[in-house]
Amino acid sequence: MARKPLLLSTSLLVAGLVPAASAQVQEILIDFGRINALSNTDPLSGDVYNNIASPGSTGYSAANPFPAIADLANTAGSSTGYGFDLTAVNNLPPAGTNLGIGGFNATGNAGLAYVGSAGGDTMFVLNDTEALFRLGDLDGSKTYDLTMYNFIGNQGRNDSLWTVGGSTLALNPQNNTAGTVTFSGISPDGSNGIDILFEVDDTGTSAQQGHWNVLEVNEVGGGPRVLIDFGQNGSLSNTDALAGDAWNNAAAAGGPDFGSIANFPTITDAVASDGAATAIDFDLVSVANPPVADPIGGKVGIGGADFPADASATGFDQTATRDTMFVLTEGNDISAEFTLSGLKTDGTTYDLDMFGALPADRADTLFTVNGQTKSYDPENNTSSVASFEDLLPDANGDIVITFEADFVAGGSFAQGHWNALRVTEVPEPGSVALLVAGTLAGLRRRR
Repeated sequence: MARKPLLLSTSLLVAGLVPAASAQVQEILIDFGRINALSNTDPLSGDVYNNIASPGSTGYSAANPFPAIADLANTAGSSTGYGFDLTAVNNLPPAGTNLGIGGFNATGNAGLAYVGSAGGDTMFVLNDTEALFRLGDLDGSKTYDLTMYNFIGNQGRNDSLWTVGGSTLALNPQNNTAGTVTFSGISPDGSNGIDILFEVDDTGTSAQQGHWNVLEVNEVGGGPRVLIDFGQNGSLSNTDALAGDAWNNAAAAGGPDFGSIANFPTITDAVASDGAATAIDFDLVSVANPPVADPIGGKVGIGGADFPADASATGFDQTATRDTMFVLTEGNDISAEFTLSGLKTDGTTYDLDMFGALPADRADTLFTVNGQTKSYDPENNTSSVASFEDLLPDANGDIVITFEADFVAGGSFAQGHWNALRVTEVPEPGSVALLVAGTLAGLRRRR
């Protein structure tokens, strides 16, 4: 069943929070259509397109697979290293014709929001079929604005629906020459990707056909990232072998536990992933419900370097993911409180990604930040990340992180594990906006 979309006037620019202008790094255009109507270069602007193209009006199947793109070109024609693929289809009938490429409905520019060879042909989804697409291998330090456009001529259709990051936007394709929907300020997930669910409003009528003609991706410059590895002195993360990123190490000088709060290896003036200095500090400030007040009874400390599995899907290097910081919540409902300090107080927000793993049975690890609680199961974890987005520091420039295990569910296995932390500065708050280009057509250079 299709979810309820955000429905707004088709003549307005509406957003929950409109951010200040930010620097566009590059733009990517994808045309969904037929091989005989490829969009190679926009004759109006010179923009280069990527083509998701099929021979004719046909559904995707094993015999006619989705034509994924492994390396998208930007509008200048340069390689980005980013990919686009169909990753899952729900409720596809045996005939396999509920998702595919439809006919060509316009020629030339035809007064559309995008050049006619891109805006005039369409990818379709029918009835209750849901298609999940993924933009992959993105830059985790950037944010992305995703704009969708559809057009089907004078044919009655239900609204097409897209869902990104839990928010759903709708657009009706019938005679749509200017309307678009845009998700703004989207940060990639822990695996540096963005998932897009495409479907049609399958209620009410027989016109249950969703359409998607163009995807526009605008990459927006993000702030610096700070990477922290919790581990032993013998397995430091100095330079990330995956990306060349610089790391900060909260490393135990010896022994498995900190012994006291004062012995936590505080990080002062952390370096960003590019090696530049920041004013960000990270410290252990309190432990709730310890057996003794201080020392902390061996309940918070550094474990062994005992998880050699490849967790690169999280975007963290193995030298960071293989060893762990622990909190032994069992018995006393113990939790540890950390503070990120030295953060900006000018409206800048921060995204946090936590990862933890070890090859043993454990309860879920829990993190609470600004009233939100996120979790993952650390047992043989190679992909799950606890992520917080758009966190606003307090007036002192602090963000407080509570680290614990699921005490009620875990029993004797209530041991939390935290191997790595990624802190990403977001220059302006993310938002989800509905852009309808009817009143903005003069500003769009693809007209």
